[in-house]
Amino acid sequence: MTIEEALKTHLANNAAVGELVIDRVYPVLLPPRAQMPAIAYQRIDTVHDAMTHDERSSSSLVRPRFQLNCYDDDYDGAHVLATAVRQALRGYSGLLGGLQQVAGCEVVTQQDNYDTETQRFRVIVDMQFRTLED
Repeated sequence: MTIEEALKTHLANNAAVGELVIDRVYPVLLPPRAQMPAIAYQRIDTVHDAMTHDERSSSSLVRPRFQLNCYDDDYDGAHVLATAVRQALRGYSGLLGGLQQVAGCEVVTQQDNYDTETQRFRVIVDMQFRTLED
């Protein structure tokens, strides 16, 4: 299971986020004529830190960073969704979406935007995770 799948499942299953978007959490782009509010997520980069070894395995700390685009038809709605997303993920550690073990998550940046292509307001939230990779 990938961290992308775990992230999508975690957001859709979170009470506050799920109440707003139901299952409208999409990789990279919103589908045409998507209902609002909705989230589009994408991996921005991944930092691979030092590896650890023992007699049976090796693993490294991996820090993938995701951009979570929180869309709505109005400015306030996009901010309500972004707040729910931040609260669902900031400081999280455990089994993300029941699928991927995460050691931690933090907000890197947040910015407002108006997407002229979709004509919707967007709050861009960048989150960085810490996880182990075999």
